[in-house]
Amino acid sequence: MPLKDILDANARFVARTPPEKLPDQPRKHLAIVTCMDFRLTGFVDRALGIERADAFLIRNAGNTATALDNSALRSVVAACMNFDIRELLVIGHTRCAMKIDAMTALEKMRAAGIPRDALGGHDLREWLGLITDERENVRRVVNEMAASRLLPKRVAIHGFVIDVDTGVLSHITSWEPGAEPVKSVAPAPPTTQPPPPTAPPPRTPVPPPVRRDAAERRPPQTFKPREGERLGW
Repeated sequence: MPLKDILDANARFVARTPPEKLPDQPRKHLAIVTCMDFRLTGFVDRALGIERADAFLIRNAGNTATALDNSALRSVVAACMNFDIRELLVIGHTRCAMKIDAMTALEKMRAAGIPRDALGGHDLREWLGLITDERENVRRVVNEMAASRLLPKRVAIHGFVIDVDTGVLSHITSWEPGAEPVKSVAPAPPTTQPPPPTAPPPRTPVPPPVRRDAAERRPPQTFKPREGERLGW
């Protein structure tokens, strides 16, 4: 989208949109963590009946929370610290582009001209937040949020997957305040790597055969005279 088109669209918007007095708190006391996928733009909020100033909308690649990227948790904690947030929704979606294996991701990086060492030695799968299944990823992120000591325990957490074609919302899991603490769950690797091959046991060296000349190999000859025979010299 050219810069001129962006500025022209903004000018038209301002001309037809009167200023609005907004509340000091999100109306629905809600924060939403979802994917940055372009198909969700202007879609996930309408599918949930969310209007402007109703909720926080926090987006990242794959709606993930990893050891290398805690931006989703950090944003949720900031919202809870500064506003009266009572519910958190973690919403994944069908056909997520982050559901790829590490080799495919590496090939895409190379095609985009990104060198492998640009990751600084970090594991590609964890750095990108690759996932193996949209539903399991939502379940894991809900568990990670519920287990965090940074998140106020007044906040209920619900996990969903939304169909990017139909908008149908499927409930995956929930954690309610006062429930049993959730143990932190380490992210599962997005691909199952085969075990490394087992090295064969060391071979015992066999000494080379000792070579002998024909005279050494020939057994010694012993001459015995036959009975009644005399040897002459």
